[in-house]
Amino acid sequence: MKHMKKIASLVLALVMALALAVPAFAEDGGKITINNAIPGTDYSIYEIFKLEGYNETSGAYNYTVMPAWEAFFAPGADGADYITIDDKGNVAWVDGADAADFAQKALAWAKDQPIAATRGPITAEGATPDAETATVTFENLELGYYLVDSSAGALCSLNTAAKEVDIEEKNSKPTDEKTVEVPSETKVGDLVTFTATINVGKGAQNYVFHDTIVSGLAFDEDKADIVVKLGETTLIKGSDYTVTGPTETEDDEDDPCTFEIAFSENLELKQGDVITITYKMELTEDAIIETALNEEHVTYGDKHRTKGDEAEVPVYGFDLVKTDSDNKELAGAKFSLYTGLTKDAEGNDVVNPDTIITFVKDTDEDGEEYYRPITGDETGGVTTIEAGTIRVEGLTDGTYYLVETEQPEGYNKVEGYTVITINGADQNAEIDQGEWQNGGVHVVNNKGPRLPSTGGIGTTIFYVVGGLLAAGAVILLITKRRMNFEK
Repeated sequence: MKHMKKIASLVLALVMALALAVPAFAEDGGKITINNAIPGTDYSIYEIFKLEGYNETSGAYNYTVMPAWEAFFAPGADGADYITIDDKGNVAWVDGADAADFAQKALAWAKDQPIAATRGPITAEGATPDAETATVTFENLELGYYLVDSSAGALCSLNTAAKEVDIEEKNSKPTDEKTVEVPSETKVGDLVTFTATINVGKGAQNYVFHDTIVSGLAFDEDKADIVVKLGETTLIKGSDYTVTGPTETEDDEDDPCTFEIAFSENLELKQGDVITITYKMELTEDAIIETALNEEHVTYGDKHRTKGDEAEVPVYGFDLVKTDSDNKELAGAKFSLYTGLTKDAEGNDVVNPDTIITFVKDTDEDGEEYYRPITGDETGGVTTIEAGTIRVEGLTDGTYYLVETEQPEGYNKVEGYTVITINGADQNAEIDQGEWQNGGVHVVNNKGPRLPSTGGIGTTIFYVVGGLLAAGAVILLITKRRMNFEK
């Protein structure tokens, strides 16, 4: 009975001790508060070093490595460049080591192993659905040195020896924009050059550039001539970045695109860096129906993406109308179209034969025929446009030169060239009952003067008069002979 009382006393004392220990642990536990957290971003923490003891007065701290991280700090491993460990297991920071670099390499190692997070992930939620910032808190932490991971990038490494630590979200969103260069007189079948610019944000991780063709363009990596630069330095495909697509990316349910460029983690992007990507795409005949449009965006961190940007290449057309001087439509004329001029022997401007445009005759959805420039994969093009009235499509802004190569029968040929200027709009003609009213490219043929011709009235009258005179001379001769005979 005495033994039972002793055991009960011991159990009661242990329970009381534990009860007292709980609030004591909570009071001594660490707390990390992340301010300006990005809504929708996941945050996790990893304890790298355990705090064995510290002196608030002298500011002395004694850390030991957490078991899961020992391999990271082994001789020759990445962590050994930042931390030294003595024979008693105490750690010290290497003079001059960069904490931001340490955080990124430690996080990459943790995910590669993988090492489970000490706490998290916790998804930051704003006070309202449209809030730009939020607050994330980790409480009752063992005092130590922690790495904070954000799905937007590596946030920072920190210690919680002060029990409560407030930190600011150090990651920032990258920004991106796209432009397109369309030289004058570009046409369907030509290549246009796009340039994407990425401004790198803090904590840059897992940057991937995604490009998507919406309409009117075609991508071929062999023709694209992709150039990627970091500042003024040209990056190397394979070691600094990889290109994927188009077939591998179009069926990607998570983020379908035409092609993508993924940047190597070894590139060590940092805030303020500027990445430029230039590449070429072909204008296709679909751009005639719907404006050629190209979109891009950047994914970063674990699950984030930029809003992105887009660039378009509008193409235009004109109605070519052939009439007489009374504006009545004429058939039977033929034309060629050029994009440039040169000089003849006398120094006069003439069309440059090397700039002639090759066309194919196509049909729109209403069954109407039109001419458009030939594309790279097509054969059987022509350099002659036949008119009447016909539509010419697939041209961008610029100056073009139209030459009549054959005129309607009975009409004079138009000499030289007709200048056609396209500036941000189609040139449509209005025709009413076979008569040109206005608009389009209007080319007039005049009738030639009617000259005398063999067998016409100009020579016939001479034959008639000559015949009459000859007949009269014969009659006069016969009459004289009869009169002489009768005498």
